[in-house]
Amino acid sequence: MRSLYQIISQLTGSCHRRTQPVRDPDGRLLTDDEAQLQRWRQHFMEISCTEQPSSTQDNFRSIVPSNNLRISPTAPSIREIKDAIRKLKRNKAAGDDGIPAELLQINTQLMAETLHPHFNNIWESERIPTSWKKGIIIKLPKKGDLSDCNNWRGITLLNTSYKINASKTKAMRINNSNTNNITIGDNTIEFVDSFTYLGTIITSNGGVESDVENRLRKTRSAFGRLHRVWRNQQINRKTKLGIFNSCVKSILLYGSETWLTNQRILMKLQAYINKCLRIILGVFWPDRISNEDLWHCTGEVPIQEQIKKRKWKWIGHALRKEPGSKKKNC
Repeated sequence: MRSLYQIISQLTGSCHRRTQPVRDPDGRLLTDDEAQLQRWRQHFMEISCTEQPSSTQDNFRSIVPSNNLRISPTAPSIREIKDAIRKLKRNKAAGDDGIPAELLQINTQLMAETLHPHFNNIWESERIPTSWKKGIIIKLPKKGDLSDCNNWRGITLLNTSYKINASKTKAMRINNSNTNNITIGDNTIEFVDSFTYLGTIITSNGGVESDVENRLRKTRSAFGRLHRVWRNQQINRKTKLGIFNSCVKSILLYGSETWLTNQRILMKLQAYINKCLRIILGVFWPDRISNEDLWHCTGEVPIQEQIKKRKWKWIGHALRKEPGSKKKNC
């Protein structure tokens, strides 16, 4: 599958975005590499560093431990370390040490035995190594003027600390008449009518129209980037449909398990899928083909049935959870 996506990327001619010059806090454009590096360091320090609370209420040592913990208080065993190594996700970027998960998984038993004494020392001393606190910040572009550092998103590799940035925190009220402000330190949190979470647009009215329109925009972009694939006569129909389902339709139906759909939304989604299928089959005006014949040739089913199947699959996944699970209770 990884090789397939690499081939698709080559066929679409997609390329990485070049480095963009940024501006300093006064709006001056920085073209020198060292000056840009210092600006990025300053930016990420500003948005990630927060003041530590001095209140005695935050003294965690005053918390009385429970005797009903489901977590073992003993140091991790070799078997537990081995299981953790085996569950590491592959094809992920390495951190400051440059060691990927694949390297540790070559011999899980040997690595578990090697790491076990180090984990025991950390467990007994209750001190995390300084090297574990280091991370590599990767910047990803968002929308807007890319010379503004605020229009970039930073992700940190192998850094598990979570820091609150009040300037980027938003709040939304749903079926709540409370109008009191929310403050973090000296910052007042802005209330919004919608926000994006994990690629899904959530609105205060609980509707899905905005999210569906957002899905359609992303899908049109993905389908357009693959125009060379659709027009390539050397790629057979079955392969094209597989690429369409994996790289296009999956974007369109992302999060549809929670959609509250109506007939208008279903018709809009179905019309776009039919349009894509006609382009893949090479059916253009004035050629005519009924929707039923189109679905038969491509092995498709109506979009309503596809969404219903995804919903039932998700419900089944939730119902199979252990008793007391939040997903099952919801």
